[in-house]
Amino acid sequence: LVWAVLILITFAGWSLAATYKEVKACFLLTYKCFPLEEEEPNKFKRFRKTANRALLITQTMRYSGTKRQRYLVAGDDLTRTYTTSQLAPVETRTRFFSRIVSLKCCSKMNTFENVDPPRKILESEEITGYQPVMTKSNWSMQKYWCSGDSHQRTVLVTGGPSALSGEQMKFSVFCTFTSVILATLLFIGFLVWMEMGVAIYSLAAIIALFCCVYPLFTNSREMLKLYVELKEGNEDEEDNDRGSNTMMNVWEKVVISEPKPWLCYALVVVEVFFFFLWPFISMLVLKNGPIAAVFFILGFFNFLWRYFDASSVLSKYGAMADVAELFTEESDELTHARGFRLTQIVGSVIKNKGRQIWTWIFAFVFLVVWFMLYASQNSSSTITAEDRGPRPPILLLNDFYYPGVNNIAYPTCKLTKGFEFPVLDGQSTKNVSSDLGDYSFLSAMAYEKESINQYTLKEWFGGGVIEEVDYVNKWREESGFQSHPVYFKLFSAPQINSAVVSIRGSETMFDWLSNLHLWFASGVAQCVKWLTPFGWIWTPIIPDLLAIVNAVVESQKLKEESYYVVTSQFVNAVRAGYGGANYTNVFITGASLGGGLAMISGAQTRTPTVSISGPGPVLPRKVFHPPLTEESIDSNVYNFIPDRDYIARLGGRPMFYQNAICMESNNNLFGCHSMWRSFCEINYRCGSNGRPVACRCAKRFGYPKPIQNGTRTFEEACAAAEETWYDMFPDVPN
Repeated sequence: LVWAVLILITFAGWSLAATYKEVKACFLLTYKCFPLEEEEPNKFKRFRKTANRALLITQTMRYSGTKRQRYLVAGDDLTRTYTTSQLAPVETRTRFFSRIVSLKCCSKMNTFENVDPPRKILESEEITGYQPVMTKSNWSMQKYWCSGDSHQRTVLVTGGPSALSGEQMKFSVFCTFTSVILATLLFIGFLVWMEMGVAIYSLAAIIALFCCVYPLFTNSREMLKLYVELKEGNEDEEDNDRGSNTMMNVWEKVVISEPKPWLCYALVVVEVFFFFLWPFISMLVLKNGPIAAVFFILGFFNFLWRYFDASSVLSKYGAMADVAELFTEESDELTHARGFRLTQIVGSVIKNKGRQIWTWIFAFVFLVVWFMLYASQNSSSTITAEDRGPRPPILLLNDFYYPGVNNIAYPTCKLTKGFEFPVLDGQSTKNVSSDLGDYSFLSAMAYEKESINQYTLKEWFGGGVIEEVDYVNKWREESGFQSHPVYFKLFSAPQINSAVVSIRGSETMFDWLSNLHLWFASGVAQCVKWLTPFGWIWTPIIPDLLAIVNAVVESQKLKEESYYVVTSQFVNAVRAGYGGANYTNVFITGASLGGGLAMISGAQTRTPTVSISGPGPVLPRKVFHPPLTEESIDSNVYNFIPDRDYIARLGGRPMFYQNAICMESNNNLFGCHSMWRSFCEINYRCGSNGRPVACRCAKRFGYPKPIQNGTRTFEEACAAAEETWYDMFPDVPN
């Protein structure tokens, strides 16, 4: 942990230094490249005017309407402007935003003004003066395969002893085509793996043909034509009419419209208000001071990065060679070594897309969370089983059975050592192990209506197990949790004085927010660990890091509203004999989110818990209140984890878990995260053991048909069970 904190402090120091240098460079470039009309002796006023100009340049470059034009030219000067020349562009691309702001109405509204003639904007290679050259000596198939779009700006030598040969040019075209075709086939192969259908495959092929293959064919034909022309012109060792022994593709970016200064300032005000001040003030009003402080610090740095961008100043002014001419004073002399180093640094800054990528990632996460919050505020916080939409019928057959699969039987089909309960055997009492299938079934019953549970519980257990609806409602009302979004049921077996708390998984938007609240940070930490070489060394300190982050960003209100707080209090109340029901044995179960909550409450209350595909509590164990210990998790928690169930692997697996087979096809990424599929897997592998079998196991999930134990066929029995179901529940849509 000390090591991680030291790394964090070092990174913070480096970030401060890098930000200071970057902002200072922006101010220096603005002051040198776009000097003030009149020299200002007052340093503060000079600083303010320079900052104002830097901000205006950055905003103007960001919101200008631009278009990109491609020229196939003979020459090697990237800084030359071809837009104003007589050479016609081969291809032109204009963004939708640029088309809108170039309309006459924008000029009439005094928001944008058209730039005529269009003004060239230098891009990264042009600013740094980097010009890759390809000759017959450094040409290679590998380089062409791996260079991506960069080879389109490569200077191709067509004359002299280093000229590319005709065979090399043909192979270059071949590489370009095969790259696109293989990428297209790879994408179509992914669609086939996802079983999207012939129509989607055909559509993808057509789009690739017209958007990728045909433009490349046209471009390659033009390149070969120009190559032949240059080769013929170079036979007499004199330049041809196009003036060079080299050729290249040039993508030129030009400004066609610019925002007015007042609009640039207005956009700054709008952005700062909606994306900084409003959220910041809201956090202060909600008394969430720690996260408000973190948001303020990040917002301050983002303000500097966004509005004082040195690359925008360079793009507007010119290349590094032009900037170097401004440093003529003795103190500012730019030596060759310093210039080279500066070019390297500037190139790394303006070519680095990491900040933009992370900005989009955070923006996406922000929008998802905002949408979930908005949807949760416009929906009921609690959806009971009676409020839910129609669900598939639960068709149970008593005259069929699964014998179990002995060669791949799970050792946890029978749960002992903490999961046993006493039953009366004649005049004596003996402990009986729990069936894993019973917990799997009860975890699914947390989603169903009371009337349906009365029927399914009788079918499954043959009587003796009931749903304690009034008990749960009374406790919620007396405890003040009647409107809390977490939903759970209590199933009791009075004959053996035992009860099972079954917690429902995700149904409402509040449930999905709870998922994010409890396991998002753990998921990010696990992804970083998996993607980092030797990432496993972080495993021992991840719980401490998550606890530190959670202590900073989580408010007291969020702690009090957490789902597990309610479920743990309810379990403690049941174990303490609430309502006069002194159960000897209390267990907890749940699937998905319900399984994760069950494991948290089980560890907190030290109650035996069976989770089906629940995200684990191991990594975030120190985040909860009260925190969990590894001993409390390992002693009370069991998790059933199907293969390729990625959600159940969030948060880390407890010591007591069962890896299970998943028969779902590989292309269904989340098909293994299904409580009913897990139920069928347990029912099939462990055997039905006197319990009914479900029709959906064979019909929906592809398991073998159960063995007949009567006169009806499997199809006849399922049809009769379905008819009985809709006779008993006519209000359930068919």
